[in-house]
Amino acid sequence: MNQQAPLYPTCIFVCTNNRGTADGVRISCGVQGSEELRIRLKAACKEHGVAEQVRVHSSGCMEGCEIGPNVLVFPAGTMYTGVQLSDCDTIIERHIAPKR
Repeated sequence: MNQQAPLYPTCIFVCTNNRGTADGVRISCGVQGSEELRIRLKAACKEHGVAEQVRVHSSGCMEGCEIGPNVLVFPAGTMYTGVQLSDCDTIIERHIAPKR
């Protein structure tokens, strides 16, 4: 095993867990539009010129399904809940764009 610095200084995790919509199934971020959020966050990184500094990842459940979709930013350690497409630019601006 080799240890090294992270390839990206910032990682954004978007819960894309999808349990489906059958009756009695707990709601999940995946059925609340989180895949579209992941795609939009990646596009926002490119638009803000920070794509080389940020890696946007899909993640599994963060256990906040009822308050999702959920996005987690590292190393800031900030979790956003109830994220909408219109929030993506704000997330990038708060955590990455000012550091250029």
